[in-house]
Amino acid sequence: MPNFARVVRCDAADLTVADHDRIERFITVYSLFDRKTLDATLDAATYVWLCLDTKGRIVGTTAVRRVQLAAGVGGHGGAPIVVYTSVVAVNPAYRRLGLPARMGLYTYFHERRRAPFTPLYWLAEAVSPSGYLLIARNLVEFWPRPGVPTPAHAESIIRATLSAVGVTRTERRSEGQFLVNEDYPVIEREQAPDRWQMTDPDVGFFLRTNPDYWAGSALVCLAPLNAIAVGKAVAGVALKVFRRKLARRKPA
Repeated sequence: MPNFARVVRCDAADLTVADHDRIERFITVYSLFDRKTLDATLDAATYVWLCLDTKGRIVGTTAVRRVQLAAGVGGHGGAPIVVYTSVVAVNPAYRRLGLPARMGLYTYFHERRRAPFTPLYWLAEAVSPSGYLLIARNLVEFWPRPGVPTPAHAESIIRATLSAVGVTRTERRSEGQFLVNEDYPVIEREQAPDRWQMTDPDVGFFLRTNPDYWAGSALVCLAPLNAIAVGKAVAGVALKVFRRKLARRKPA
């Protein structure tokens, strides 16, 4: 298993056509992003994280779009900020390094330096069971989750963010779950429904709520970001990575 990858931030405006080509070659291994959609998504982003191996090859990526909402949205006195992530993929061989958590942590630090006292949220579209589990296993407070209706303030932030980024093809379920119809179906065999156990509460919830994910339906997820929440998430991921490394070192 690889044991190293560096994470670099690139302003979206500085990405070249060659950079788009590299990201396309990587991302289309995991989902059917057409080039027009990918270019539009990258162009609309604020910055992009690239995870690079020792030879500079992309092994993970996330596009981040900073969305400034209006004052009062979500019950806040000020204007909350939402970091909306998309084009998320990590090479399976590198997933045990905690790369999604590192990109999330760096995003949090970058945004907090810009606006240290502004309410901050993370919004992402879970397009696969593993994507939803990444959220469910590492964050204590997020929506939607099993047995917990999405509160009104979270719904208002979700609606405002989707509107701000131009997402119109949405469906709201009975307990505040929002589904988005995307144009890029998942093609990674590991994400197929028959590879997952419905008995797992989080997996079962995702498959019941978003049964058409294999065809491109995404479950919108929202989480408030603060030092305590991010610290717990990072500590949990770091512990998992340490245990995996320790297990590999044990003699057979």
